[in-house]
Amino acid sequence: MWVKPFGSDKVVVGISDALSLEIVPTDIELPKVGESFNKGDTLGALEGQKLNIDIISPISGSISQVNTYLPGQANPEGIHALVDDPYGAGWLVLMLLRKPDELKSLLSWTQYVALTAK
Repeated sequence: MWVKPFGSDKVVVGISDALSLEIVPTDIELPKVGESFNKGDTLGALEGQKLNIDIISPISGSISQVNTYLPGQANPEGIHALVDDPYGAGWLVLMLLRKPDELKSLLSWTQYVALTAK
């Protein structure tokens, strides 16, 4: 999962390119606008050719927007964005932060790259 600040009180949440390539996504289940989650809660599910996974919320907050480009939404072809553009068109949800201090416990981009380097 990745998290990117969006203004002072929101974050964009998505899956990493390493994860999207690992599971080769075929379908996704996302939460509804207004739903609230605690850090560690399951906020959706990702089905793939190789395996299925729960999408775990990296922070506590409520859903303020869902990416309607993704399948199960308005565009059944959008699943490709999860692999082709996971940090752009493949974002999952926009969350309103409930506990902004939780962001401090997340890996930085540099730490993530170092951890996933092969």
